[in-house]
Amino acid sequence: MKIAILGAGLIGCERISSIQKIAELQKLHNDNNIVEISAVYDPNLNTRDNISKKFKVPVCQEQHIALLTKPDWVFVCTPHDAAEDAIKNSFKYSKSLPCEFRH
Repeated sequence: MKIAILGAGLIGCERISSIQKIAELQKLHNDNNIVEISAVYDPNLNTRDNISKKFKVPVCQEQHIALLTKPDWVFVCTPHDAAEDAIKNSFKYSKSLPCEFRH
């Protein structure tokens, strides 16, 4: 299962870390459907560089490039003011889009 992450702030980093831990457990149990991070997008160059070094994951300069990796799931971890566009764009590329909404 391929997962793209849009937004690499605090929540995005938590998602990356959790997905990597799940993948490690799956490997230990010889699971054939291992989750992988297909791409991480963040608009900030320094954030992208830090994420790439810290987590050893592919990062993208543009949101649509991350979505072109054909993820099975997309996690939108952007600030609320950027989430609507990210969600709309993600639906063009993926059918599974977990979202959290503030009331």
